[in-house]
Amino acid sequence: MLYFVLVWTGLCFACLVLGCWVLQRFAAHSIQRLSDRITLALWLGFGVLSGFLMAVAIVVPLTPWVGLGTIALPVLASLWHRPTVAELIRWGQLLTSKRLRKTAVASYVFCCGVIALFSLQPVTWLDTGLYHYGFVRWLADHGVTPGLALINRQFGFVSAWFALLAPFNSGIMAGRASTVMNGFVLLLALLQIVITLPQIWQGSGPIHSNGSQGNDTC
Repeated sequence: MLYFVLVWTGLCFACLVLGCWVLQRFAAHSIQRLSDRITLALWLGFGVLSGFLMAVAIVVPLTPWVGLGTIALPVLASLWHRPTVAELIRWGQLLTSKRLRKTAVASYVFCCGVIALFSLQPVTWLDTGLYHYGFVRWLADHGVTPGLALINRQFGFVSAWFALLAPFNSGIMAGRASTVMNGFVLLLALLQIVITLPQIWQGSGPIHSNGSQGNDTC
């Protein structure tokens, strides 16, 4: 369970940084709501990481070290972009009060713990045994292999989702962490609900990029 929480926390940070960079490059001013930008950053970062790992798998197998390097390099490169760092700092300033920080951390740990316990259940989905897990292991051990579908036609179904899972389901964790990505997506969805639900409940305006509250005009 601790492995899941550590992986999800690292991925959340990586997705947030990469997604923030994408927003700064392509939607710096068109999306003003802070809650929207944070939510989009998480999902955009998730998509970028998946596609990037799939591209790397064409060249080398997605071992844990390759996966770690593939994730770390674009994250570090994004942190060299000053507008991205400035926006990340602005997001961090939302948790100004000590009480709010403790509440946010406690809520995050609780959500991760609940989802991790749920993810530890035995996998019963038929397609996992038919080709999902086999393709993940092939990416981790051999990378993308031309003609693999000749062995099993199901292996012709290529998904970047499997590429993101491969580095975390290899080595000593092989066969023990096949649900790590399902749990991570569930965590992202839960974080999106946590971010947006208070605004829906209160019926008030969101927090804008200048830190003030107002009517929802964006």
